[in-house]
Amino acid sequence: MKRFDFFILIIFLSTSCTVQQTQSETITPVSLSSDEKSDAPIEATQFPTQTAVPTPSPKSPTLVPTITPTAIAMPTSLPTSTSTDLNGPLIAFRINGNDQFYIALLDLDTGHLREIKNELLNYPLELQWFEDGCLLFVRGRLLDLEGNAVWEVPLLEERGWESWSFGGARLSPDKNWLIVPSFSGEETIDSAEFVNLASFNLTSPSEPIPLTQNGGAHAFATWSPDGTWIAFSDYDDAGIPQLYRSAPNGENRQQLTFHTAAIETIYPIVWKPDNTQIAYGAIPKTTSGAWLAIVDIETGESAQIKPAQLRTIYNIWWDATEERLVFTGDNASGSESEINWVDVENKALLRTFSQQEAPGGWFSLPRAAGNIDTFFFGSPEGYYLLNGANNSAEYWGDVNLNGLLEALSSPFTFPGEQECRLKNYETND
Repeated sequence: MKRFDFFILIIFLSTSCTVQQTQSETITPVSLSSDEKSDAPIEATQFPTQTAVPTPSPKSPTLVPTITPTAIAMPTSLPTSTSTDLNGPLIAFRINGNDQFYIALLDLDTGHLREIKNELLNYPLELQWFEDGCLLFVRGRLLDLEGNAVWEVPLLEERGWESWSFGGARLSPDKNWLIVPSFSGEETIDSAEFVNLASFNLTSPSEPIPLTQNGGAHAFATWSPDGTWIAFSDYDDAGIPQLYRSAPNGENRQQLTFHTAAIETIYPIVWKPDNTQIAYGAIPKTTSGAWLAIVDIETGESAQIKPAQLRTIYNIWWDATEERLVFTGDNASGSESEINWVDVENKALLRTFSQQEAPGGWFSLPRAAGNIDTFFFGSPEGYYLLNGANNSAEYWGDVNLNGLLEALSSPFTFPGEQECRLKNYETND
C-alpha cells in the first residue's frame, strides 16, 4: 500500500543525479518530432482480457446547488508578451535545491527553464494543472505560470488550512469542491496503512463528506474532465482494492471493478478525455504481473493489457482524439524502464520502448510532450525527445534539475503563455 508520490521521489532522486547536468538556464533544443503515428498493432507478449462485468446503469449525480467562489484576484491590466514566454509543451518540476522548495517550468520548445520561488511554494507536495496548463494548483492556491496567485481556496485561513501541505488534495475543475485525503494506521516514509477521502463544498461552510469507507484510497482521487464525477480506489468488504466513482457530494457511489485476486493497490487512475472510460494500473502483491485495465463506464466492460514482467505502472496518458493511450512502467531493469502504447479499441499492445533502446542503455523521467507519440526523457548523455512512432530518439539538450522530486507533463491542449494571459484577462475583465 505504497504512496507513490514518495516512491517516485526516491526514484527521481536516485536517477537524476546520474544525468549529466549544466548550470545554463536557456538552451537551444532540437525541434519537436512530428505527430507521425503507426496504427498497425504488433503482437503483445500477453494481453489477456478480463471477463466483462455488467454494472447497473449509473444515475446522473444530483449535486447540491453551488455558486462560483469569489476569492479571485483580478488583474488590473493586460500583461504584455515578453521574449521569455513559454510556448510549450511544458514539464513542471517540484525541486528541493539546498533545502529550498520551488517549482521549475521547462519549455521544451525554447529550452527555457523558469524557476518559481516565493513564499507560496513552501513545501509544495502536489501539483495539479488547470485551464489547459495555464495555471497550477499548489497548496490551496491557483498560480499563473509566473508564480502569481490568481485564486485561493475560500475561507482558507478560517478553515485552518493555511498550514496544510495540500499533499494529495484535488480541486474540482469548477473550483467548487476540494477532495482531501487523510492517513491513519501504521505509517512510514512511503506508506500508510489506511487512506480515506473526504470532500469539502467550497461554496458554503460545511462538514466534510466521506467518500471512502475502508481506507483503500491510495491513488487519491481523480476528477472526470467535466467535473461531474470523482474516481478513486477503496478496499471492498473482502479487503481487495476496487475502483469506484462518486459525485463530489457523496451521492451515487458506484463500484466499477470486482477483482477477486489479491492485489496491492490501484494506481494510477486516469479518465479518458470524453469521460466514457477509465484506465488504471493494478499492482500485485507479487514482484511481477502488474497490468493496465480499461473500464467502460456505461457498460461496465473491462479488459487488461499485461506486458511481460511488468511490476508497476507510473503514468498514463490518453490520446485526445484517437482510441489509444500510453503508459510507463517498470520491469526487472529499473524504475519507469519502459513506455507502452495501447490500441484501446482492440485492447492490444501496439509497441514498447525499453531502456535498452535508449542512448546509453537506460532512461529516466519519461514524460509525454504534447502528444502520446513524443516523449521527453533523460539518459547518461543528456535529455532526448523520443518519436514513439518509430522509437527514434533525438538529442534535445541538457538542463540542471538537481534536487528533482516530481515531474508533470502539461496538458496536450496547452495554448502557450501568451494565449493564457489573454484568456485569463478576458475571464476576469
